[in-house]
Amino acid sequence: MKKQIILMTALCIGTFTACTTDADVLDESPSYVSFTPSLPMETSRATDTGFDNNDQIGVFAMRDNGYVEGGTVGASNYADNVPYKYVNYTEFTPMGSGIALPTDGSKLYYYAVYPYFSGAGASFVFDVETDQSSGNNYSLSDLMTAYTTVSSAAESVRLNFSHRLSKVVVGMDNAGFEAYNFTLTDVYTRANANLNARTFTCTGSRGDVIMAGNGMNSFKAILPPQTFADGDQFGYMETNGEKYTITASGNIELHSGKVTAIVVRVDGGRGTEHFSAVQVR
Repeated sequence: MKKQIILMTALCIGTFTACTTDADVLDESPSYVSFTPSLPMETSRATDTGFDNNDQIGVFAMRDNGYVEGGTVGASNYADNVPYKYVNYTEFTPMGSGIALPTDGSKLYYYAVYPYFSGAGASFVFDVETDQSSGNNYSLSDLMTAYTTVSSAAESVRLNFSHRLSKVVVGMDNAGFEAYNFTLTDVYTRANANLNARTFTCTGSRGDVIMAGNGMNSFKAILPPQTFADGDQFGYMETNGEKYTITASGNIELHSGKVTAIVVRVDGGRGTEHFSAVQVR
């Protein structure tokens, strides 16, 4: 009798333990949304490559409640500027707590900003780097946004990014010298961004921007949209131990999301040490 009691007790304990550790424990970890990006492939895009691993974006999420439209960031959102990081050259995943789908099954609209910075919102100011020849300052100057026009309850969402500033490419018309440095002078370096209106305009004070190298006698930089008037100083280049000032020949127009190609030519009317910048595209 005693053996039977001990055996029955052991069976009950074993059964109770199994039930509490296996059958009744639920996985309650949240399911975070991830994002697959795409970039425009036309030649007028602002930069030359796609996203790199560890690039960061900030993502806003707005609940589809019948009053919110796609492509707008509200004052009170489901999620605000949540940081995501690009991994495995495939997708953006959360850097910590990401955006979890609503438990009631409602759908979400999304709006994303690259690069991530804490000041992003429905409207904000964005500063390009003034030394774009250093490190990844060139790519960090390339303000991009993406938004969805259809709400979704999916765990993986595609974001189509657009470049919002302007890319400037400067080349030399003759190969009689080698320029090793090019600086744009007295340019706007701050953009005023309005995500809902999708306007990106220059604002604030001016400064100089050191351009990034783009191959032999070629340089590139990202700037807010703006205009160089005919006769304005465009910049200066350093070559053969000398510094030469470049003057705009005709108006030079920089537009949002577009490439502006500039050729530097010898200004024959002023001698071989005077150069002009001419917009060719």
